[in-house]
Amino acid sequence: MEKLNNNIPQGYKDSPIGIIPQEWDAKHIINFSDLSVIIKHTHDTTQSTAIKAINRISTLRNWLIGYYIVEFEQNGKDRAIYGYKLLKRLEESVDTKV
Repeated sequence: MEKLNNNIPQGYKDSPIGIIPQEWDAKHIINFSDLSVIIKHTHDTTQSTAIKAINRISTLRNWLIGYYIVEFEQNGKDRAIYGYKLLKRLEESVDTKV
């Protein structure tokens, strides 16, 4: 099979989920090398997408936790009153270990 850019076999195209057939109903005969390229590219693409999604969710989680802490500390006021070791108490109270 003739190769396209990035070693994508002819008859296939790159997509957000990996290399897919240009026409799903078309039957393509590929050799072992092409199969290896398709599987590796699909794995790399989906893994990268998953990592980005996890990073976005982790950022959102961290922002929300910070928001909750600020709201608790300020209790509706402009500024917080510090001095009662909130973060240390939270560390002891919130156990995220499995």
